Amino acid sequence: MRFSECTYVLTSQYDKYMIFRFRSIILGVLIVLIAGFFYYKYFCHPTLLTGQAVLSWNISNDPKVKGYKVYYGKEPRKNNCPSGGYTHALNAGSNISYTVRNLEAGKTYYFSVTSYNDAKKESCFSEEMKKDVKVPFKDHLKNFFSFKRKK
Repeated sequence: MRFSECTYVLTSQYDKYMIFRFRSIILGVLIVLIAGFFYYKYFCHPTLLTGQAVLSWNISNDPKVKGYKVYYGKEPRKNNCPSGGYTHALNAGSNISYTVRNLEAGKTYYFSVTSYNDAKKESCFSEEMKKDVKVPFKDHLKNFFSFKRKK
């Protein structure tokens, strides 16, 4: 074996080592960047997933009824009339359906409807309905890649 052949073998092993080291460094940098993205996304920049509930009811036969109110909250109501009701109230007007938006995902919500007359006097609550708010997988993906701040 001549000197030039020996030098080539050593250089070839050195080249393999350098390629391995370069790949290791690049892989390490990628891992740190990906971990940093997830850390930022979930700890420094949290987002809030929200769902919705679509409610509908039968129109009242009473000619004095001028509109409806939708009541909802995370706890069941305390009694049958609005004074002991829910944490949120929305005026649905004369509509017989209403979409409640921005409901926190993973929570259970309770809903009831009342009717009111010209004097804004309300009826007692309708039957209570409950909904577990779930967010579709596509919305989870959309939320993951968005940068909306949690309120």
